Amino acid sequence: MGAGSQASVINRIQEPGVVKPWRGTGTNEAVTITVAANANRAHRVRWVTFYFTGADPTDGVLTIAYGGTTIYSVPFTARDLAYHVGHDVFGDEGLAGNVNEELVITLPAGGTSAAGVLQAGIE
Repeated sequence: MGAGSQASVINRIQEPGVVKPWRGTGTNEAVTITVAANANRAHRVRWVTFYFTGADPTDGVLTIAYGGTTIYSVPFTARDLAYHVGHDVFGDEGLAGNVNEELVITLPAGGTSAAGVLQAGIE
């Protein structure tokens, strides 16, 4: 499948503590933030924000996974043009994984004319 297909994934490496928006390079692409496993520390997600530009997105599910296991997911619909998950959901401690686990946050493709933007606070 070529660029712009739902199978395309934007895979970025983000250093803990850096907050930066990751954008799909086109419409109908998943956006993924990946933080490599670290033998000396566990990653912690403090908050996640996402939105779509262009057309309203199709329904989907944002996922947060540690070590290949999804530990948090939130569904969204075409009516949810922007969404923020933070302290009210993750609490004071944030959403923590274990030492030596990769962290992957995935915003699925939003549809033919929707481009996703994903941002996260990670320690």
